[in-house]
Amino acid sequence: MQTFDQVSNRWTMGLGKYLLGKVEKNMQKKGVLEVDHIEGKDGNFVFINAAAVGLSSKLSDFETLAVKMVKYQHTLAHLTAHAKQKKQGAGPAEKQIVVNPPEWDGD
Repeated sequence: MQTFDQVSNRWTMGLGKYLLGKVEKNMQKKGVLEVDHIEGKDGNFVFINAAAVGLSSKLSDFETLAVKMVKYQHTLAHLTAHAKQKKQGAGPAEKQIVVNPPEWDGD
């Protein structure tokens, strides 16, 4: 989210704002990644879905940035395990804060 906020602050209008808006909207739904074969390469690859970021046709540059599915799954598993460890080692549970409403004087 920090990275997304930083990028959003750089592109406050125009094409950048449009594309980031599409990314944000689709990340809250199905996401922006696609798993598919790439012509001339073996196996499945993970890359950005052009339609999910607001483009009307496939962008071949996204395929050049593609990652093999096995590598993607390995990295995702590593990040998930790291996030679980961080959450478990967060320390004592936070206290619940209760703020009572102001009392009415009866005026």
